[in-house]
Amino acid sequence: MVVLDVHDLASAPLLRNASFSVHAGEIVGIAGIAGAGCTELLKTLP
Repeated sequence: MVVLDVHDLASAPLLRNASFSVHAGEIVGIAGIAGAGCTELLKTLP
């Protein structure tokens, strides 16, 4: 069962066309080097 489904999420200038799905029971981590857009991704989620 999909609990989060994201398609073409964008927040200029770092985040473009991010798409992913999270299923029930999954543990999801977002990681990257400084400036890679991880913070922007999390702030942009609905």
